[in-house]
Amino acid sequence: MQNHDPLAGLSIADVVEALVGKMYEPPLAGLREKVNALPDPLKVLILVSDFDTEVLMNGITGFLENLTGKNLLATIEAFEVIGATSTAATLRDIEATMRHYGVTHKMLRQPMASVEEFSIVSSSTLYDQKIVDMLQAITKRASDLYLYQTPPSEAIFELLCQYLEPRRAELLQAASAA
Repeated sequence: MQNHDPLAGLSIADVVEALVGKMYEPPLAGLREKVNALPDPLKVLILVSDFDTEVLMNGITGFLENLTGKNLLATIEAFEVIGATSTAATLRDIEATMRHYGVTHKMLRQPMASVEEFSIVSSSTLYDQKIVDMLQAITKRASDLYLYQTPPSEAIFELLCQYLEPRRAELLQAASAA
C-alpha cells in the first residue's frame, strides 16, 4: 500500500514549515487547547512555534497575556528539550520575575477579556503599577532572546529540526491523527 501522506517525502525542515503553516487551520488549530496531552514531537513543535510567532507579533508581553502564556512552563521545557539553553534560561528568569511580583497568567489575561478586538491599549491602562513594573522588567530581560539578536543567539529552527528528525515518524503520525 502506498503512503499518501504529502509530508512523507519532505525534509524535516519542509515538514516543520508545512505544519507551522497549517497550525492556525483546522484540525491542527484545536490542538493548542490540549497541547500538554500531545505526543512530545508535536507538542514541542507547537510550543516553540507559538512562542516564536507570538513574540514576533506582540512581544513578550503579548505572549504572556495571550493564551500562549498559559503554557510558559511547558514552553520553557520545550526549549530545553531542543537544546535552546539560552532561551530557556531567559524564560526561566522571566517566570521567576513573575513569581517575584506575584503575577500569574490569569492576572495578565483577565483585563484582556474586556478589551474590544482591534483596540489599542497600553499596559498602564490595563494593569496596576505592580504589573506594569513587572512587565517593564520582563521586557528588559526579554531583550536577550534570540528574536532580538542579530545574528540570533540561538538557531531555534535548526535546533527544532535536529530534535524532530529522529522523531519524524511520531511527529507525522501525531499530525495526521489530529
